[in-house]
Amino acid sequence: MDASHPLYIAAREALLAASPELGNDLDAIHLAALRAASAMEANGAEPPAAVDPQSERAAERARIAGCIAAGHDLGRARQIARLALAGPLTPEGAKALVSTLPLDSAAPAEALRISSIAAQFGGPSAQSERSRIASILGSASAADRFSAAASFATSTDFDVEQVKAALALLPVESTKRIPTIAERAAEMAEFGGSETAFSGRVDGKMDVDAMWKKAVHEANVSIGAVDPTPRPAAGPGAPSPTGAEHLARQHSRHSF
Repeated sequence: MDASHPLYIAAREALLAASPELGNDLDAIHLAALRAASAMEANGAEPPAAVDPQSERAAERARIAGCIAAGHDLGRARQIARLALAGPLTPEGAKALVSTLPLDSAAPAEALRISSIAAQFGGPSAQSERSRIASILGSASAADRFSAAASFATSTDFDVEQVKAALALLPVESTKRIPTIAERAAEMAEFGGSETAFSGRVDGKMDVDAMWKKAVHEANVSIGAVDPTPRPAAGPGAPSPTGAEHLARQHSRHSF
């Protein structure tokens, strides 16, 4: 059996998909694929049916798009895109991996750099589609319009020059990151709210109201509009706080 045999080719692709780290050891790949193909032949395995090029291209596009979507949801789209173009990462694998990565906004430049030359694995149609996407996402035009570039790359058949022309008509994307709920809760705590201001409630209404009332009270105290000294509740028949003694106290607080 030689390297052109369909069973050998199928075994080789399966090995590369399962163990991409073997990609640089050509001798190990060849020997492992040869053994696997020989075993399959001995067991009466049939060569795999030819894959429709259009289906193969669509499947590869969907794989990469799913990975990027998983990274985008958590602010790590560029790093995940880079990994998806470098190996057979699945959307499920991307979801499991994404939380272990830093945010794109905090990642080193090397982790965000996407090569315009994609890794070689899978069938020829998948490789062609991956190369097209890599040439788009790895272009200088995609650097400050990444979300738009990823959308063009994974939802159209545009080549890199067509995408560059389209990106040139779009504004530069903002790099400002929206704070997480935990970060916003911590900021609210500094203003006088609770650190759990938004936990357990979608709108956090009760805690926001309490925080606002506290801020208003402290502002009133600062200008002498209210007495900051806690006073016991008035008993039945007690004089009104608007009586002469209270008014005199308030007048003395504002005398210069």
